[in-house]
Amino acid sequence: MGIIELGLQGTRSGSCNIVEYKSPEDHMNIDTFYKAGAYGCLYKAYGESINEHPADDITISIIRDTRPEGLFGILRSIISG
Repeated sequence: MGIIELGLQGTRSGSCNIVEYKSPEDHMNIDTFYKAGAYGCLYKAYGESINEHPADDITISIIRDTRPEGLFGILRSIISG
């Protein structure tokens, strides 16, 4: 199984957990990674007051049945510079 988790797991009762599940027929690629990150950013930005949703209270998980080797390779190259 390929699971990518972005952000820190919130500990407050108001924590937000965004899950992007990809079926075995769906592709998981770098665009999927950025789309899931965008969901978290939009949730953060659309609070009714400033910092209503603190960034460290938002967790984004991307789940797929098999490990997306191509995506993991891209992420490794980004991390290693």
